[in-house]
Amino acid sequence: MRWNACFPVLAVALILPCLSIQAETLLSLASPDETVTVILRTTVQGRLTCSITQAGNMVIEPSPLGVTLEGVDLGLGVSLGQPARREIKDTYVSRGVKSRAINHCMAYDVPVTHQVSGKVWTLEVRVFNDGAAYRYQVPGQGVRRVNGESTAWCLPAHTKVWIQNDTANYEGNYHETQVEMIPRRNDKGDMFIGCPVTAELAAGGYALITEACLYKYSGMTLRPTGTAQLEAVFQDDPNGWENEGPVVSPWRVTILARDLNALVNSDV
Repeated sequence: MRWNACFPVLAVALILPCLSIQAETLLSLASPDETVTVILRTTVQGRLTCSITQAGNMVIEPSPLGVTLEGVDLGLGVSLGQPARREIKDTYVSRGVKSRAINHCMAYDVPVTHQVSGKVWTLEVRVFNDGAAYRYQVPGQGVRRVNGESTAWCLPAHTKVWIQNDTANYEGNYHETQVEMIPRRNDKGDMFIGCPVTAELAAGGYALITEACLYKYSGMTLRPTGTAQLEAVFQDDPNGWENEGPVVSPWRVTILARDLNALVNSDV
C-alpha cells in the first residue's frame, strides 16, 4: 500500500513544546485569507519542523518532518531556501455532499537542502482557508529504499480526539479519549491508529488528520507516543519499501473547521 507573506525570521530562545529544542530559522506560509498559517522551522540541530495556526491560535504545535531514504533522514541537518509561491483557485466536479468543489489555496514549493549529502529536495505545501497539507518530493533515478518518515502531528496538550484502531479494514468503532491517554500497546502488540483522526480543539473548532493521493507509496498509520504527539508509521512495510525514480509522498493533511458540518463539507 502503498507564503500572504513569506519571509525568513531569526527566532531566538524559542522552546518547542514537544521537541524541547531551540529554533533557528522560520518561514511563514499563509492561506489566501491569511487566517491559516503554516510555520516551517529548522532547529539548531537542523531538524525540520512544522506548526499550524488558525486566527492566531496554535492548532498543531511544532512537529518533526522528514522522509528517510536509504537510511538517511532528509528532514535532519537541513536548511530552507526561498519558496516559490502561487495561488490556485479552480472548481471541479465532486461526488458526495455536493456536486462541485472549490480548490482554493496558496501553494509553496520550499527547497530543502540536506547539508551532509548536498541533496536538494522539495517540500510542497498548500495552505487553504480551512486547512493545510504538505508532501515530500525527492528527485532521483533508479530503485531506492524508502525507510519511512519522521512525520508527526503534535496536538495541544489534553486535546480530545476520536480514534479507531482497526487498521486491517478500517471498520472499527471510533471512541473518544485524550491524546495523551491513547495506550501505546494493546492485546495485539503495538497500538496503531487508522486515519482519519478527528480532534476537538481547546480554542474552538475541530481538526482532522489524514493523508491524500496515495500512489506507489506505503499507506500511513499513526502511532501514539504517550504524549500529545502522533507519529506517522507504515505498519504494512515496517522495513521500508522500494521506490523507482523520484520519491513523491502522499499529502499529509490537516483540515480545520469551526464545527462538524463545516468539517464534512470541507473542500481540502
